[in-house]
Amino acid sequence: MNLIKYNYQNRISYIDLFKGCGILLMIMGHVGFGHTFEKYIHAFHMPMFFFISGFLFKKKTMDFSNWIIKKFKSLILPYILWGVISLVVWYAFKGIDWKYFRILFWDNTSGIAISGALWFLMALFISDIIFFLVEYNVYNTFIKLVIYIFISSLGISLPLMGLTLPFAICSACVGTSFMAIGYYIKSNEIILRNFFKLNTIYIFSSFLIGSILVTFNETVNMRTSNYGNIFLFYTSSLLIILALLYYSRKIDKYLKICPLLVIGSDSITFVCLNQICIYAIGFLCNRFGLKWDGLFFDFLFLIIVLFILWIVNELIMRSNFKCLIGK
Repeated sequence: MNLIKYNYQNRISYIDLFKGCGILLMIMGHVGFGHTFEKYIHAFHMPMFFFISGFLFKKKTMDFSNWIIKKFKSLILPYILWGVISLVVWYAFKGIDWKYFRILFWDNTSGIAISGALWFLMALFISDIIFFLVEYNVYNTFIKLVIYIFISSLGISLPLMGLTLPFAICSACVGTSFMAIGYYIKSNEIILRNFFKLNTIYIFSSFLIGSILVTFNETVNMRTSNYGNIFLFYTSSLLIILALLYYSRKIDKYLKICPLLVIGSDSITFVCLNQICIYAIGFLCNRFGLKWDGLFFDFLFLIIVLFILWIVNELIMRSNFKCLIGK
């Protein structure tokens, strides 16, 4: 019996592979594979989700109210439900303190380790709204470009002035620029077709250049609006993101089934639950005096976390609680 089920008919498999890679890197960062690894993945692993959201955006006639309801169900409802679950777990370990409620639903998860990835759902929701309103109400491409640059500049500059907005709004503003880049790359069929026809040596060289540029920048963190040198941030992240997209498409044709496809297609469970799972396993290890030191144990820890998340995802998919994952 095949335990890994993936629906090829209703999915774009190389996109799910791309998203699965991003989520795997995110979870590895939360497990902890060292500062160098964390600095590297933080340079691009969250921007890539905004990029792919824009890449998948289809501009067609639609009612804004129906669209916003659909987005609320797929992003904000899981944000609220997993936020409440995170609070219950946090209170169980730390005791009841109402400041955590404010932190989660206003400061957007800063200060609550087990819910640290939830900010992304709110940020993506806000980015989606900004992007939708611009694309459907502004008709001049140059003016759109100016608006996206202005919005992303606000997201970068406001935190530098000490004006951090709630609900990850600043992160969403920066994320909107990546959505726009992803959308316009996908919209230009000639560019997209030629991109996937490029020699793999060029793509690998771009990937290496992007990776090298990461080392010259500060540690990036979209959640806390730390970007370091803006030129290095955008250049390195886009070079790596485009390389991962290219190789996801190349590799996908040779894969019959891959766990990353499942992770990418059912991403909400892995995004929202991974830190609760990591915290719980870490708590049990400390309780029983187990030490997790070294690269081997980091990978073992990662495999255990992924297996538990996969089980939980399967249970949710077979239950009446699909609202937890926006379905």
